[in-house]
Amino acid sequence: MPTAFFPEFPPSNSGDDPLNTEYSREYLAALEARDFKPLSPYSDNQDDGPYLNAEPPIPDSDLEYDPLPRPRWIRVLKLDPGYWFLIIRCSLIHVSLDDERLNYEALSYTWGDPKRKTFIVCNGTLVRIQQSLYDALRFFRHPRRGRLIWADGLCINQGDLEEKSYQVQLMRDIYSRASRVLVSLGDPGEGKNYDYVRNAVELSCRIVAQEYGAVEKDTGRPASYVDSLSYVGCERHRRRGPVTLTPDTLRPLVPLFSCPWFTRIWVYQEVALASSATLFWGSYAVDFDWVALTAVRLEEDLLSTFHDHSIALPGLRNCAMMHRTSRGQTAHLSFFDLLRNTDHFNATDARDKVYALIGLATKDADPSEGEFFIEPDYKLSEYEVYERVARKCLLELRIADVLCMVEHPDSEPILPWQASWVPDFSRKTFAQPFPHAVFRAHGDTQPQIRPADDAKSTALSISGIEVDVIAEVLNALDPDTVGDDTATAERLKQLVRTLQTKTDFETIALLLTAGMDLDLKAAVSDLAARISELIFFLACNPSALAPETPVEPPSDSDSEYSADRDDTVAAAPPPDAVSGLTTDLVTIGRRFSRASSVCLQARSIFITKKGMLGLGPEVVQVEDVVAVLFGSGLPILLRPKGEQYQVFGACYVHGIMEGQVVREWEESGEPRKEFILV
Repeated sequence: MPTAFFPEFPPSNSGDDPLNTEYSREYLAALEARDFKPLSPYSDNQDDGPYLNAEPPIPDSDLEYDPLPRPRWIRVLKLDPGYWFLIIRCSLIHVSLDDERLNYEALSYTWGDPKRKTFIVCNGTLVRIQQSLYDALRFFRHPRRGRLIWADGLCINQGDLEEKSYQVQLMRDIYSRASRVLVSLGDPGEGKNYDYVRNAVELSCRIVAQEYGAVEKDTGRPASYVDSLSYVGCERHRRRGPVTLTPDTLRPLVPLFSCPWFTRIWVYQEVALASSATLFWGSYAVDFDWVALTAVRLEEDLLSTFHDHSIALPGLRNCAMMHRTSRGQTAHLSFFDLLRNTDHFNATDARDKVYALIGLATKDADPSEGEFFIEPDYKLSEYEVYERVARKCLLELRIADVLCMVEHPDSEPILPWQASWVPDFSRKTFAQPFPHAVFRAHGDTQPQIRPADDAKSTALSISGIEVDVIAEVLNALDPDTVGDDTATAERLKQLVRTLQTKTDFETIALLLTAGMDLDLKAAVSDLAARISELIFFLACNPSALAPETPVEPPSDSDSEYSADRDDTVAAAPPPDAVSGLTTDLVTIGRRFSRASSVCLQARSIFITKKGMLGLGPEVVQVEDVVAVLFGSGLPILLRPKGEQYQVFGACYVHGIMEGQVVREWEESGEPRKEFILV
């Protein structure tokens, strides 16, 4: 095995401008060199190796790994120097994470399509690797100097499950020990020129300079709390003038936050643990903090800013979350909180939805001391991993909110050997999750959970209150119209007319957004304003609610508007708050329509036998039971199965979200009910 060596690495930045990096210049130089066409497909210099357009001279084979000699040893990739058009040559060397001389960079990238592979020469053997890893290595290869890089796709023997399980435990140290994390967003795509990338990156820097880079008069330094933002860099981008945060001006950022990297579960930990991270996209590089702070700023009004660019929403939200995590804001969270916050991230291996987070410190795990929430074991199945996590959360930590993440769509029925109370953490929730912290349906009750009496069973016993039984189910939105703002608005108006025959206007106004404000972050605090928002929505022609439509108030001559006004607005109570709202009527209508469509997507409206209205999973059925389980912030939908129950997820039920049912139960003196969950 080759011995480790520690080459001299170039600095992370040259100068204070976050876009002015050595790698950008070298990358462009390498691109210019691509025009050179050699007479022979292979170089006379064997150190250079074959050119990219050549057929491999020898058949490829699997890479053979030598076992790592001791605990806390890893492999790093010695990437040989070379120009863009030369085949990649590298070798794997064994190093100790405890060696103070060790100096390497860690790669953060997206695995991509597993079928797309390309040749490299590693340890003298021609091997195939993921195209995305190949692209990243080619980008980061220095034309004149070797580099020491850690990349999971090559440095971990993916075929050795025991080694892989142990190496995952070391991820925290691998990324925190690296001199820098290299974030590769990959190629921007076919037909995308470099201005396309630069416009996005420079706009990001201008926003950060404007929003966070104010200069303190007494010190001449940035007043921002972000230490990584240089004074010179902020000044350079601020001089280009102010940025108005509108959908049109922010449009160049959509391709940036649409990059798949922002949705990969592993990057959450990789960036959070980095001492320094640089993001590379196309031919440009920028300190990750600049892009992350852009996301933090835009997340404040996410729905109103990016309402017509929904593909970018997950990436932007994830990026903001990464920034908060990188500033040590996970120690006060439980591991379950991390799972819940990252449910919309992707993982090639479903087990990594759990394993990719174990390196982060939480209030119930300290990986720096070797205390992991669970020990990674790739010999376990996906379901076995999730069952272990759910069981620990419920029985050891008494976190009843785990049941709120359960979801069983019709397309994925519960199998006979599966427990219904185990969430599928790999599935992106079909519906926008109700925020647990906003509601307290459980009042002051504490979780009471234990294994069922049958020792051979996986059933759990949990205490709670049976609220009511479902009597009627209404379809909320047509899934075929999701994304069509006009059709969605028309359906919402039909829904309001239907609901007006069953309940009052106040209940409808709250039900359509699950009792939350239009940003879907907090509970509604001003009921009169909420009723006004619904009235403004109803007063708009549905076609005016599409994002690209100019914002103009409706006129009385509009027949469709008049019909809606006669049927619904006239029946509504006249709110006093209307005169106090100065925001354009159609803008408010658009926001209400958008927030309602998000809350109603993949959900059904139900009415209980006592007349309660609520939102539940799309699979809700008549005779399902609504229960408040002790310790769960949200009501839970249960389906009777003999004397036992299957869990089908969380609900919003108007009138019981603040512990009203619990208070009534306490006053009644009735005994609690034991629900056996199977």
